[in-house]
Amino acid sequence: MLSKIFATVKYTMVTVNLLFVITGIIIISVGSSVQSAYNEYHPFLTQRFFSLPAFCIATGVIIFLIAAIGFYGAFMENYMVNMAFAGAMMLIFVFQLSACIAGYALKGKTIALVTHQLNETMDLYGIGKNYEITKLWDIVQRDVSI
Repeated sequence: MLSKIFATVKYTMVTVNLLFVITGIIIISVGSSVQSAYNEYHPFLTQRFFSLPAFCIATGVIIFLIAAIGFYGAFMENYMVNMAFAGAMMLIFVFQLSACIAGYALKGKTIALVTHQLNETMDLYGIGKNYEITKLWDIVQRDVSI
């Protein structure tokens, strides 16, 4: 009877760690897609805007690696690896909580930041040496007019 309970716990942990691996992959893909979607607007936006997607990518990689270690520890029933996994998951929880707080805090500022940057560069549109800004404004107008 006791061996069935331990087998159930083992396979439950393996399943949960597999879900964490999938979650890590999803977080990496979301961070990468946000980074690449707004990469062509880089001259309009400050570097601070791109720090949150980079943080998501780094957190996703860390979650993936820790979940893979937890998957190994659960499957091989290694006590030390499981305890290291539990401590690392607590650290990941703090990372995710800080990412959520940063995302919520920057949400309102992002619109104001983009509006300010666009208003600053609007006067440079069509002026001879500012071909890059003219090209970016054409891209913005094409993307928004859909």
